[in-house]
Amino acid sequence: MKGLTMIYYKIEMHHNEKTFESLSRMQYDLFCASNRITRTILSILFIAGGIINLSEWWGILLAAYGCYLTTSTYSSANHTAHKLAEQIKKSGMPFPASRYEFRENHLEVYSLPKNTRESTLAYNEFEKLGEDRDYFYLFRDSYGGYMVPKKGIDASAGSRSNSDESQNLKSIGAFREFLENKSGKRIYRKTIPLVRVMQALKKKR
Repeated sequence: MKGLTMIYYKIEMHHNEKTFESLSRMQYDLFCASNRITRTILSILFIAGGIINLSEWWGILLAAYGCYLTTSTYSSANHTAHKLAEQIKKSGMPFPASRYEFRENHLEVYSLPKNTRESTLAYNEFEKLGEDRDYFYLFRDSYGGYMVPKKGIDASAGSRSNSDESQNLKSIGAFREFLENKSGKRIYRKTIPLVRVMQALKKKR
């Protein structure tokens, strides 16, 4: 019986406008990879060309356009997140909150504060997994996913204290390994643009 299996992690997630933005950005990174890589390469080339030819008037334009490509990467994702947040604010409803129960073969998601089960998903049902400084991301498909706060992992794993950085990192590392082993997928870890490009080029070889 699914409901009787051991709970490895029990973590709560409370959304706000910033988390919507983070979710939309990771969604873009994971599902629009070719567009992101092309944009990053072009921005690097334009900036480099501008720096090399900075003494020319058009060199400044090249560098400026390269910077624009870099800074506007997430403009569409940000717009979607802000629009959704604005709709929630206008409705007077609270931002969504969930509790995740990571069990042996599946994840159970409960809606808070009503504590009603929203969905049950086998780990192999997740299409893509992501990670940044503060969250893990679990996407069922390109249209929807879940965010898992790393601070919640520390508490769920019973780390000694928030100041014990090495123990916290071990808890996060154990959770990362848990997700990858259960899903059979690698977690995309967000890095600086140049490193991302280098990693992508290596994979294509």
